[in-house]
Amino acid sequence: LLQEMFSLKSMLCSLPAIGSRLGKFPSSIIKLGECKTFPTATSGSALHTSPVAETSAAGSIWRLPRYDGKAGAVWPNHVPHYTHRKHRAQQHWHTWGIFKTTQMNVVDNSALGRKAMAEGRAPKVIEVYSRKHFKRSNGAYGKLGDRVLVAILGQKKKGIIVGMKAKQRPGVPRFDSNNIVLIEENGNPSGNRITAPLPNSIRPILQKDSNPKKADYTKLFAIATKWV
Repeated sequence: LLQEMFSLKSMLCSLPAIGSRLGKFPSSIIKLGECKTFPTATSGSALHTSPVAETSAAGSIWRLPRYDGKAGAVWPNHVPHYTHRKHRAQQHWHTWGIFKTTQMNVVDNSALGRKAMAEGRAPKVIEVYSRKHFKRSNGAYGKLGDRVLVAILGQKKKGIIVGMKAKQRPGVPRFDSNNIVLIEENGNPSGNRITAPLPNSIRPILQKDSNPKKADYTKLFAIATKWV
């Protein structure tokens, strides 16, 4: 055993020093005193596998600010965005409607409506007489042909929705504003002419909701100037 130990010692001593062997390699590959087996990264070229343009923040690919808005950034480096509640709650587009605090546009020639629109004080909805989404926090939603209560020039007035900006079902027109026609308590229109076109889809709605003994909403058909 001792003979084998001395022979191993003599063999090790015959080998060249480690410093002379490491002198053949460049200092950028292996440095004495370091346990690195890969090329050391310099300040000018950072190592990363991202397809995004190289910046000083390169190195990690986990939600870095440099990935915002970049086409090469993939999940989980997505661009944060805001999703409206009606989309998160799976509220379909054909159920959108008029609710409280919605500003309306008076499209008849009643004195109160013309004065409010001329002064730039559009009426606001304060109550919707509908059962659509009535359990929601902002109250019920009004669709075409539904009755609403609006606040106009310090007064409370009822009206009928005759046009909406929201997307509608196929065949139902959209308008540039949320239109309303002011009516009295007995259902008669406050004006004697409607200046904006009315959608044909409100004809069966108003005929169904009309009651000759209480309120006849079909009188709007007589003062309408155009149907779409």
